[in-house]
Formats: sequence, structure tokens, C-alpha cells
Amino acid sequence: MSHHEKQSVSPKDNGYVRRFTRVIEYIYAHLDEDPDLTTLAEVAALSPWHWHRVWQSTYGESVVATVKRLRLHRAAADLAYTDMTLAAIARRAGYGSQEAFSRSFKTSYGQTPSSYRAASLKNRLQPAHGGAPVPLSQGKLLMHDVEIKSLPSEKLAVLRHKGPYMEIGKAFETLLGLLVSRQLIGRAGPAKALYFSDPTQVPEDELQSVAGVVAGEDFPV
Repeated sequence: MSHHEKQSVSPKDNGYVRRFTRVIEYIYAHLDEDPDLTTLAEVAALSPWHWHRVWQSTYGESVVATVKRLRLHRAAADLAYTDMTLAAIARRAGYGSQEAFSRSFKTSYGQTPSSYRAASLKNRLQPAHGGAPVPLSQGKLLMHDVEIKSLPSEKLAVLRHKGPYMEIGKAFETLLGLLVSRQLIGRAGPAKALYFSDPTQVPEDELQSVAGVVAGEDFPV
């Protein structure tokens, strides 16, 4: 591909979402590495200047900010589902100090990492007798109130995701790029995810879910 051909690509191109998808997959696979704009541009098959400009205009943030946000999202999963120390989680998220990590995490999630972990542990599912999972709170079995509701039907435009539920962000990032590239972002309703598999019964890499947005009757799916 020539330099001129690279520069002619714009977010309106139908094939542009494939470029977003490749870069998103690459970022997730190399989340522990500092983002290299030249490498990401090669993955997108664009010039570095053009790629970064279009990414920022689409997502409203730089690639560096995207990586920082995804690392914080992974840190939230580490807090909720692992026993890693806060210092180790901070380092994995790319922060030089636990204090800096705590400030950024509180800004994004509204609570400190310690508070977030405590709340997550309170509601973490643990296997009970007979194999049925129930939340564990302070070493005691805790049963939440369950309410069954009938909700109005909605039409969703979705992208499928297969694998860990905590990685459904890949599908949402791709969906955002698709909506922007097709000039549909202003016609999309609230974002919603649907989770179809029971994580206590289905292997993590086989979990089925979708990332979507509410679509009106005239929304082209």
C-alpha cells in the first residue's frame, strides 16, 4: 500500500472498522507493553500521523489514554477476582506508585482500590454444598433478595463476544468504531451487554455474550 493510499483512508470507509478491530485486538494482547504508535499504525496499515489523528477523532482520546483506561479496567478485575497485592496490581497497570494508581482508580471508579476490592469480595460467588454458587460475605453464606421482572422488549444492534466476560470491552471498543465509521453514533441508544452463559458451568473461553446499543425502528442493522 502506497503512502498516498494510506492517507486516503477515513473513518467513513466501510472497511475501516477492520482496522480498528485489528488494533484493539493487538492492544488487548499487548496490554503490558507501552503503546508504540508506529507499531499500532502498522497494524492498522496507516501512517502513524494519520492513524493517531483518526483514532483520537473517533474515540475522543489518544491511544495512550485508551491503553491507560483498559489497564484500569483490567486492574478492577484483578481487584475483584484475584489475591494480587495492591502494589502488584498498580505495577501491572503501569503506575510507578500505589498512590498514583489509587488516585487514578478513584477518579475512574468513584472509590479507592481497597474499597472496590472489599465490595467485590462481599459479593463474590463461591461454591456451596451441592455445587450451587452463592455469594460469600465475611466467611458466611449470603443470599441476596431476588426479584423477577418483566421488562419492555428492546431492539439491540450487537456484536458478539466469545471468551471472558471481563474482556467484552473489546467488542464495545469495536462497536464504537463501527458506529462512528458509519455515522450512526448519534442514532444509537444506551449501551447494553447481554450475558448468555453460566460462568460456573461453562469454560471461560467458551462464554457467550454480546455488546450492543439500543436501536430504534429506523436504525440500520
